[in-house]
Parts: sequence; structure tokens; C-alpha cells
Amino acid sequence: MEINKESIKTGVIAGFFGSLCCTTPILIVALGLGSIGFALGFAKFRPFFIILGSVFLFFSLYSFIKKKEGVCNRYTIRKNLDILVVAVVVAVVIWALLLYVIVPFIGKYVYG
Repeated sequence: MEINKESIKTGVIAGFFGSLCCTTPILIVALGLGSIGFALGFAKFRPFFIILGSVFLFFSLYSFIKKKEGVCNRYTIRKNLDILVVAVVVAVVIWALLLYVIVPFIGKYVYG
């Protein structure tokens, strides 16, 4: 299985978009641009950012297959299944890593 750099890049960007609900507040407070109360207001937008990351992942994979094969249908999806799986796995790993490892670690120092 040949791992495509484009699928890894797509997964990383989608995972980052999905975790913006939690990385943005820490960045805002760390840079002194807002208060903790303002930063905690981002929590209610968590489903929006997860959907945003999923939509980005879907459309970027669709355009990648369309550009590579000229058409996006069940046959071309099966043909490029390894690329799709790598992109989705990378997106989930980046999202989980940012949300459950990096944000809590940095949050201890930013929020005190």
C-alpha cells in the first residue's frame, strides 16, 4: 500500500479543524487576547467544529479522487480505498491527540 502525502495532509488539516473548539480557547488565553470566560464559550461550538472537519475531509477526498480519476463513483472509491482510509485515520488520530492529550497538557499551564 502506497501512502499518499496528500491523504496525510488532508487528514491532518481535517483533524485540526475538528479540534478548533478546544485549541482556539487555549491560544486566545495564552496570547492574552481574551479571558477564560470568553474562551470557555467556545465549548458550545464543539459540534460545529467537528462537522466542519468532517465536511472538509469529505470534500477534499472527493476533489482528490475526482482530480486523479476524472470521476468519483463506487469503482474509483474502491480503487482508492487505501488513500481514503489513511486520510480518515490520520484525521481521527490528530483530532484525538489534540483534544485529549495536547489541550489538557497545555491547559494546565495556561489556565493555572
